[in-house]
Amino acid sequence: MSHLQLTEPNSGRNYPPNIFDNAFRLVHQVENSGGDDSLWAEILNQLLHAAPTMGGKEYIANQIISYNSRKGGLERLAAIYLNYVVLPLKFKEGIYEKLTVEGLGKRLHYHDPPTYTDIEKMMIKTLERDGHRCKATGAWDSAHVKTWSRERRINNTEYISYLRVYHIIPSFKDIGKVIDETEGMKKLTLRDLWIEYAAIDLMELAGDMYHHPRNRISLDAVAAADFDKGKLWFEAVEGEPNKYAVKFTRYAATPNTYTPRKEFTQFGEGGESILGPDSNFLALHASVSHAMMLDRWMDRDERLETLFKKYDLSDIVIQKSDDEDEDDDDDDDDDDDDDDDDDEDEEEEEEGEGKGEGEGGEAERPS
Repeated sequence: MSHLQLTEPNSGRNYPPNIFDNAFRLVHQVENSGGDDSLWAEILNQLLHAAPTMGGKEYIANQIISYNSRKGGLERLAAIYLNYVVLPLKFKEGIYEKLTVEGLGKRLHYHDPPTYTDIEKMMIKTLERDGHRCKATGAWDSAHVKTWSRERRINNTEYISYLRVYHIIPSFKDIGKVIDETEGMKKLTLRDLWIEYAAIDLMELAGDMYHHPRNRISLDAVAAADFDKGKLWFEAVEGEPNKYAVKFTRYAATPNTYTPRKEFTQFGEGGESILGPDSNFLALHASVSHAMMLDRWMDRDERLETLFKKYDLSDIVIQKSDDEDEDDDDDDDDDDDDDDDDDEDEEEEEEGEGKGEGEGGEAERPS
């Protein structure tokens, strides 16, 4: 049994070793028992290893010990994590670049500013030249990307073109085909990922992720009573109740650059959603996916089906968020509407910088 580091780097906070030792000892004992809770203990063991912060490891360890004292407690706890932590993987963007229209025009030897089609062709050509391949299928990334772009006025003088390249998740039924979300993306359930596609690491499926304001963890009232969002995902700020430190990437005001910063998210007890971290958020998905590669897991389809039916997990899907659909619809507006929207966006960003991000202020991102 590997021992965890018990001090979060640069935090100065120490964690009692007996919490982790007791939790690991418990899940290993239950796993090896072959009883009804062995599968749930195995899931929780994976989540405990993949918790994004030491505070999160401590929280999960305490929950494992606490829930084990209840009848069916580990099943209930595993269902909470699967339902509200593992499943909320949204459709993500894999590559993001922003280019000045004027600068790009000079690079491509255009006399007039290039169109979005020109930018899209250049991006695909760049992907092919650099040899980017989809880790899930081995296909060229340029064969299944979808670009989205929009001009935005900066300081009412300079136009910036934001080019977003979507990494399309491949179909499970035919690995040679890909699904374009503009043509009706298939809704992928966790069961699809586990049973039909377990050998693929979800971090590789999703590509290189970054923090996104729409990547939220939402809890219903029942789960919220059993699950402390802040303690799992973030490191608490000493002396500041309900305030947690969050690392994310915020786009700077200057073109073609972005600056990683450490911000603080604060949310009230009545809040239903908060921002989630990026790579750490996906680490939980990846760990469970890797665990499902084990043969002993693949033989337990009936027990997984029971969990899906009991907690309606099969109805929760991995798909692009509704908010992003609304944004895409907005992009079809005429230029005048875009200019109006951009002015409003700039005002919202200026207001948002002074707010806690869980209470209405979002990370500064191109809309």
